[in-house]
Amino acid sequence: MAEPTLTDDELKDRIRAIKGDEEHLSYERRMLHGRIDVVRSEILARLDRRAGTAEASEDPLADLVKRLSEALTHAGPPPIAAELERFGAGDDAPAAASVDADGGLDDLLPELHLLADTELAALVRSLTAQEQRTSARRQELHRELDRFRAQHVARLQERFAATGGE
Repeated sequence: MAEPTLTDDELKDRIRAIKGDEEHLSYERRMLHGRIDVVRSEILARLDRRAGTAEASEDPLADLVKRLSEALTHAGPPPIAAELERFGAGDDAPAAASVDADGGLDDLLPELHLLADTELAALVRSLTAQEQRTSARRQELHRELDRFRAQHVARLQERFAATGGE
């Protein structure tokens, strides 16, 4: 439960603060999903080119926009592990240390078409791990928010019962 020593105003302030933190993490999570979609689209494009079902585009940006429209129609989490296995970069593949996605959301994605397959795989793994950490923290905030809200509602119910419903 929430701290019973908090005043009502402190409890409301705490709820507002947690909601603000959750909104920030939700934004970060959406940004990570977008980055994962972009990197995943490059992996899928390379797989298609290897299979002979697609050709490299003269304009990487136009190619990315086309691929992203297809990637964004996918429902649910992307099957990254299976795609990396097809890509030849399963869990046992060596990680490339030169690509780091944990620097924060202010960092731009590198030019994906210039990355080696191992670097691309390392990037999507790093982004996925960062998204999982962000999602776990967001879930913790939701649980904390639920506890504080339950405490607030319990206090209101106690007051309502004490006044005879007036």
